[in-house]
Amino acid sequence: MSKHTIIPRKFIFLLFFLLFFLLLSIGIYVATPDNVFGNDFYVFHSASRALFIEGISPYSEQVEIANQLGVYGRVAQPGENLLTFSYPPYALFLFYSLAFLPLKLAQSIWISLLFSLLLILPLLSYPLIPRWALISSFCLYPISFGLILGNYAVLIGTLLVFILGYLLDSTRPSLKWDVLTGFLLAFCTIKPQFSALFILFILLLALRSKRWRLIQSFIISFLVFIAFSFILLPSWPLEWYQQLFKYVDSNQAIPHVTIFLQLFLKESTANLLSIMITILMFVVLAWMLRKWWFGSFSSLKILAFIGFLTYFIHPRTVSYEQITFLVPFLIWIFSNPPSTSTLTKVFFYFSAILISWGGFFAAKAGWVALFPLEWIFLFYIIWMGYIFLSPNAVHLQTHDSTVPQTLVESN
Repeated sequence: MSKHTIIPRKFIFLLFFLLFFLLLSIGIYVATPDNVFGNDFYVFHSASRALFIEGISPYSEQVEIANQLGVYGRVAQPGENLLTFSYPPYALFLFYSLAFLPLKLAQSIWISLLFSLLLILPLLSYPLIPRWALISSFCLYPISFGLILGNYAVLIGTLLVFILGYLLDSTRPSLKWDVLTGFLLAFCTIKPQFSALFILFILLLALRSKRWRLIQSFIISFLVFIAFSFILLPSWPLEWYQQLFKYVDSNQAIPHVTIFLQLFLKESTANLLSIMITILMFVVLAWMLRKWWFGSFSSLKILAFIGFLTYFIHPRTVSYEQITFLVPFLIWIFSNPPSTSTLTKVFFYFSAILISWGGFFAAKAGWVALFPLEWIFLFYIIWMGYIFLSPNAVHLQTHDSTVPQTLVESN
């Protein structure tokens, strides 16, 4: 057979993705005919319809009350989620076409898209990915919960895993992929409390590797998103700012570090100490980044600490925010370096799945005080200790056994 008659591999991959996405969308739609289970998706869909069809600000009280009536059947009571749209307007970029579809159909398409990208994107960055991990990453409770709600945390986490996998392997640099990566990284800014530290490290990694096209693409794409937001809603910065404070107040979003300290200290003392600890943690991160820049610190150790710090200072909300520390964990699992025992990875991976669901079932059984959802974070700290102490666990290699010269790092 002539090489000109062979179907390009990229075309086959794209065709497979579209077919899988289509069949899964149909399957979700048919299997759940009377269920609208994505509360977060409901908020996004409602906001997109308000902005693109009705010409109403997605931050307006009118949209907020409509969301509450649609989900609760009444106005939210004190202590309940107000179901506000708390993202910048360009977060609705992907929802433009979905806004014109019925809620049930749009939800099926969206959740299918999240699930499809979760399964397919890692294959592009991690060809050596263990298949048992590829087909089961959705089994981690925070990811399962995020998929059910249709939250952006799943998409942002998936994109960060994909981008970091691509950048940490410089054996196949591509200007086209750098442009795409910069665009995707700019989109990850829709959830800054989730992605900010990861974005900082990715930009430093691109700068150290002289990936100028990626940095240019990120800046240009971010500016385009901002301009897009001003065109749609000129007053969005002030409205978004007010919405964020309303969200924090209504959800009593207190950082995890503060909640932990309040178990032992008075509230005022805990608040002051949490600020001091947070500053210290950022000083430690700066020290790590400096060592990493000069090639004497591992990228995986940096990512592990970033996952820890992001969740440590993140306001306590819902379980899918735990994806912040699952990002470095999954990068370690997916990268499959030959220096790390497969058995070790299998142990850590399936232990994480069991522990993540342990908090859920404990809550159902009324044992949440003994086994809270945050237990998986304790497991993550144990894993991070292994990454920092084991000399064989820190090299990130995704395509072959050759460590790129720009990424040679000591432990």
